[in-house]
Amino acid sequence: MKTHSIWQHPHSGIFYATIQRDGVRRRFPLGRSEREARKDLRTVAAAIASGRLGFATAAPPVTERPGPASPP
Repeated sequence: MKTHSIWQHPHSGIFYATIQRDGVRRRFPLGRSEREARKDLRTVAAAIASGRLGFATAAPPVTERPGPASPP
């Protein structure tokens, strides 16, 4: 997997990494300190490479409407 850079949100101070795979882009919050963020980035990258963390887009939920009431 290619290396990814981290960036810090200017207002909140939280570090993030944006990772794209198979046309799906996700943003991962990594923490407030740069050292912790770099450690978490390695953990997230390893989880993605091993398949523990998926990038599949979520299917829309299916809701079934109740049919008309059957006559007694």
